[in-house]
Amino acid sequence: MPRFLVLFVACLVCSLPAAAQNIEIDADVLARYRTAPLADLETELAALGQTVLRHELFQYKDYANAQFLTLLQAVLSRPESYDYPFRKLETVSRIFPQDN
Repeated sequence: MPRFLVLFVACLVCSLPAAAQNIEIDADVLARYRTAPLADLETELAALGQTVLRHELFQYKDYANAQFLTLLQAVLSRPESYDYPFRKLETVSRIFPQDN
């Protein structure tokens, strides 16, 4: 029985990085990302960012990072996001050109 448990856990851990590489977001989830209030999405991004920074397991960090990037891309595709301050995202900076 312990041998089966070790094999099961090994398979589970090995499958996490593969899952993180091929994240497919459901169309309903993308629609929510494109219509939900930016404050709600900012909170979700902040939580994912903390997971990326502080989780002990790389597999979880990698998966959270892929989710973070997908959500950030969807949020930044919204015109109103340009002027939104995103103050909760402590590790993301806004860079402006020198001629602006």
